[in-house]
Amino acid sequence: MVIAGDTPTVGFQGFGAARIGMSRQELAAALGDKLVDEVPGDPDNQHCGFVTSAKAGEGIRFMLIEEHLARINVSSPVFQAASGAHIGSTEEEVLAAYTGQVDVAPHAYNAPEGNYLTVHSPDGRDGIRFETDQGRVVKFYAGTAEAIQYIEGCL
Repeated sequence: MVIAGDTPTVGFQGFGAARIGMSRQELAAALGDKLVDEVPGDPDNQHCGFVTSAKAGEGIRFMLIEEHLARINVSSPVFQAASGAHIGSTEEEVLAAYTGQVDVAPHAYNAPEGNYLTVHSPDGRDGIRFETDQGRVVKFYAGTAEAIQYIEGCL
């Protein structure tokens, strides 16, 4: 379990020693823990799935595409982005943390109350997306530019 103060941040490239692009085996070694597979959701989409790690902490899920880390999902306010944004941050705080870098789009399911706030890495290969509701971040995820666009898990 992650202890506050020692909690790694989530950034464009990863979460602590967990780096986007790592193989499943490299991810397990970086976390120093066994990865637990979540129940597969879509039998037609077996190339993609989620794993968790007790050592990473509750509220962190890792998306593997073709057995490589593609995205890190955050659903706990214990964790924060490298910018300091976290679950509970306001849209204004996220916009200020990434001044001039945020693409704002209406949320697919709860617009106009919710938005996607997306920031891409300078090279455009990776990014971080914050989902908001009623002006506050409710979850966020970081990973490849493609993977952060998926709005229903691996789709």
